[in-house]
Amino acid sequence: MLSPLAAAPPNTQDAVIDVRDLDVDLKVSAGRIRVVDDLSFSIRPGEIFGVVGESGSGKSMTALAIMGLLPQPAGRVARGTIHFDGADLAKADAETRRGLRGDAMAMIFQEPMTSLNPVLKVGFQIGEALRIHRGASRSEAQDRAVALLRRVGIANPERTAADYPHRLSGGMRQRAMIAMAMACKPRLLIADEPTTALDVTIQAQVLDLIDELRRQERTAVLMITHNFGIIAQKADRVAVMYAGEIVEEASAAKLLDGARHPYTQGLLASVPRLGVRKGGRPPRLSEIPGMQPDVSKPREGCAFAPRCPLRVADCTRARPPLLTVDAGHRVRCIVNGRPSA
Repeated sequence: MLSPLAAAPPNTQDAVIDVRDLDVDLKVSAGRIRVVDDLSFSIRPGEIFGVVGESGSGKSMTALAIMGLLPQPAGRVARGTIHFDGADLAKADAETRRGLRGDAMAMIFQEPMTSLNPVLKVGFQIGEALRIHRGASRSEAQDRAVALLRRVGIANPERTAADYPHRLSGGMRQRAMIAMAMACKPRLLIADEPTTALDVTIQAQVLDLIDELRRQERTAVLMITHNFGIIAQKADRVAVMYAGEIVEEASAAKLLDGARHPYTQGLLASVPRLGVRKGGRPPRLSEIPGMQPDVSKPREGCAFAPRCPLRVADCTRARPPLLTVDAGHRVRCIVNGRPSA
């Protein structure tokens, strides 16, 4: 039987951002579908909060809802609050959100080539936030853009500032995006798959830059990824999302060493590992059978139940709540969601 005690929300007193009971809907031809469902989390100053899950789990939609960049007119926040700097962004008007974006809050997108304007020089784009939010002159903004490019490891920042995005490599474009995000020293940085399509060396450099920013400026970082290696290296706490909802949340160390939700366990088991089996063959990759549920169709019970090796009859009857199983560890599971003895 389910425990009647739902998980208490974590301490949010000093949180930079606090998301409570967030629902996000998208309008499609068949009606409205729920892509983020009853989401709650908070991030403190200087903390990296990782959000991990497979494609379609709602990670990026969560980030877009926070930034006020949901696709229009299809997307909307249907319920919940997003408290940032004393204001509820879920109810904020467009002008308020524009005043925050690029200033107090910034975002690094998955693909910098489509995020950078191809007809504007890189230095101009980096300095734009300083001109808009800090009243910097064009020359002041350009000088600051060069300094930021130098800070993120660009070898010839003056030349790069004068270049158009297509002349930069993928790693340089991503560094330019980080420089743009850093321009106004945001209190919240959202990094949505910031190392996608980068080679391993550049990935490490980009992650180190984000880590440096949070340490030096006490920036709260929402790190969206599907890569548990990134979580292990950089995240302080992590939430695992499945079908639009959080199924497990814990410190990175606790989650990696003692995952309780079958979906999290399946994700961790599918991470490639070095070594050989008997007979000299490489170890076989584990897999999670089945597919994520179609969010356009109504469902009862646990969203993961059709794919879960531990499911019992109750799993299909009622949606399990997010329960506290240990200090700072919450799990949405009937079987493994009982508090530790």
